[in-house]
Amino acid sequence: MDTYQGTGLSLKDIQNEVCRRCFKDTSTFRSLITNWVNEAQQKISVLANGRWWWLEKSADLSIADSDNSVVLPLDFFELIDNTSVKDITDNGFLKIVEHKSFNETVSAGSQKGRPVKCTVFSQTDSTQRIMNFYPSSDGQRTIKIDYYKVLPDLINDEDVSVIPYWYQYLLVDFAVMRGQEHRQQSELAQLARSNWIDAISQLVIEADHRSDIQRVLHRKWRW
Repeated sequence: MDTYQGTGLSLKDIQNEVCRRCFKDTSTFRSLITNWVNEAQQKISVLANGRWWWLEKSADLSIADSDNSVVLPLDFFELIDNTSVKDITDNGFLKIVEHKSFNETVSAGSQKGRPVKCTVFSQTDSTQRIMNFYPSSDGQRTIKIDYYKVLPDLINDEDVSVIPYWYQYLLVDFAVMRGQEHRQQSELAQLARSNWIDAISQLVIEADHRSDIQRVLHRKWRW
């Protein structure tokens, strides 16, 4: 599965435009813009709810004989849908279950074979997440997972968001809104907020009408 690589506005481009619109250009203000842009990215990511194809990614994970867990990629956020874990060694899918159901299965007895169930656990001490599976592998295997990756923050001037370039004006609009609030320009801030909300609504409508994308919607918090 190919992942979209952003080819749009750099962080510096966004900073320049926000400074121009807010009539303010200092190193401190540019630092604030960086924070606002990353805040906007995360808000867009929260609204994803199983829609944002540009965050899709795949990985092949090696499993040794007798293993019953594997460390997930550092950029792992969540599995895409119920068919996102596949044992490509035997060409079979693993059933994704909740922790309670998985623990009940494991407590019923241990054995080795082709893994048929799996569950994702929270971070380990190394900050990475792990996937446990049952039963323990009866040999060397390769598990393929399809997942949504964590949306990376923009840090350096040349960094470009992985959000498609035709949506990147949303990052500018949000930062302008925050910038006008910072300058205590209430009317301009309200105008920028209206532009942001209208644009976000259109983005969600467009995402919902992508006929080639059929995903399981995940429950998320709202902003």
